[in-house]
Amino acid sequence: MSKRNKRNMPEDFEAPVPAWAADWVGSAQSLTSGFFAIQGDLNQPFMQWAKSALHDVDFAPELVEQAQFTDQESIVNNVYIAYWRDDNHKNWWGNPAVSEWWAGDERLNEGVGYWRETFNIPVDRFETLLSTPNSHGVANLAENLEGPVPEHAYPGAARDRIPVSTAEDLTGPEKVDSSNVVSIVSDDGKRIRLTPPEKMCVIRSGQDWGHCETQERDFYLNEVHPTLIEGMTYLTENAAESRCLSMRLMQNTDENQNKLEQTFGLGYALDIFAFEEWAKSHPTHLKIFGTFMGHAEQFAENMQLRLWHEVSVLQKNAGELEYINCHQKTGLLPYC
Repeated sequence: MSKRNKRNMPEDFEAPVPAWAADWVGSAQSLTSGFFAIQGDLNQPFMQWAKSALHDVDFAPELVEQAQFTDQESIVNNVYIAYWRDDNHKNWWGNPAVSEWWAGDERLNEGVGYWRETFNIPVDRFETLLSTPNSHGVANLAENLEGPVPEHAYPGAARDRIPVSTAEDLTGPEKVDSSNVVSIVSDDGKRIRLTPPEKMCVIRSGQDWGHCETQERDFYLNEVHPTLIEGMTYLTENAAESRCLSMRLMQNTDENQNKLEQTFGLGYALDIFAFEEWAKSHPTHLKIFGTFMGHAEQFAENMQLRLWHEVSVLQKNAGELEYINCHQKTGLLPYC
């Protein structure tokens, strides 16, 4: 069973709805998540790299998903999401057939942008939560789920589910700038590599309505999903106030870029407290929570909506981000 604590749990608290979590004991000591994207029209070089590197080489990721979103400059981005356990990502990226494609000069002159963001996280700096005992995201790599777990649905619950929070202050920097984001600029500014700040919080928070019957699907899309879009938009457009560095709301796709009935927000914040404060008190999240509770109350034991998230707090030098020909509003580029 994973190590959790109840430091932030109110006395005599009982969660209003059940939830489950991935149990990493015996499954992994660390995890790596990677996001690999093309900013602009899909092209053969990127698709061929993805087909080979993400599936056909040694140490290829154990789990690969695809998604799509339109960014702040109205450009469509197609994204591959990949996960590895333990040292497999390091061995994978060490393969020249994988990494040299990104380093090639050809990438600078193909009329599109490319970006990749990878994070290595020991499991004691990581937590997952699922609204049903059905795995999503990285939880698919865990041998077991545990639950229902009591540590959820109260302020600070995510910290309580991160084992290292009992021994380490997870407070991040007040702001992100050149003092805590290491950047390497080359090729006349067309290629920028960044190391994210220590304690940066990474969240991937998903919604799956593909199993819902018509009435529940309509309720979710008409009542709940619009509040999610409103909340993600606030985080995207109010970095200084929210301390959220980047937020992208993506829609999952199949291998042919057909949209699925699943979305997720991929967000980076100065620390876990930024997301915690937003969840606890900001009107946009209170509206999300309120509409979801209305959804849960209406459909009760017949609810088929599946919600989930994964949250990590980075160590120093625990990630690498690279942007090639990308516009200045991409990822962490505004802060380098």
